[in-house]
Amino acid sequence: MAGGREEADVSLRFSLAVFATAALMLTPAGTAVADGGGEDFTATDFVEQAIGLLRGQPDMTDLIEDRITDALEDDETDGVDLELVSQAQESFEAGDLDATRELLERSIGGEDSPILHEPEVGGGLEAPEGTTGVVLIGVAVVLAGAGAVIVRRVR
Repeated sequence: MAGGREEADVSLRFSLAVFATAALMLTPAGTAVADGGGEDFTATDFVEQAIGLLRGQPDMTDLIEDRITDALEDDETDGVDLELVSQAQESFEAGDLDATRELLERSIGGEDSPILHEPEVGGGLEAPEGTTGVVLIGVAVVLAGAGAVIVRRVR
């Protein structure tokens, strides 16, 4: 019987160590994610996001409307023709998505804007940036630890 109790103690200590390690690894990532990364979006960013949504997810009308409104209300409007954004908002409210996209594109420079050109697709995988890598490692550690505990209990 002493061997079974000893195994249970080892299993419990191992589980606690795995979860403590995972918690320590995920704590800084959680703080960074909650902070939002410290990015400050400009009217140009909001217009670009609205254009992207209109191209890829035109059914997300609430989000598109929010991005157009955010662009109009933002303090940093350098490089954005707010009159065209306002016209785009009217077109959007009227349900003319093509005119909305065209007006938004023109509001940030039309065809000269880098966002309006299709990106070049490269091959291969890229390593995660920022806290994503830490979060993925933490999840992997938790899953590995949980798997080890299950294997030990099944034996």
